[in-house]
Amino acid sequence: MRLLLTEAMGERLFPNWAMLDDTAPSQFWSAQDVVKGALETASPEELRAPFVRLAAANPG
Repeated sequence: MRLLLTEAMGERLFPNWAMLDDTAPSQFWSAQDVVKGALETASPEELRAPFVRLAAANPG
């Protein structure tokens, strides 16, 4: 595991979700994308986007 982005957040994206024992949804990067270096070349916006989409799909 490697930290790719750290920044201050104004609010929690998932205030009511503990995220324990949950699998990553398919809207995150595939194993092939990771091997090809997608995370190392992603912009901060690209790194944040799957989490923002997940939070929008699971409000509250």
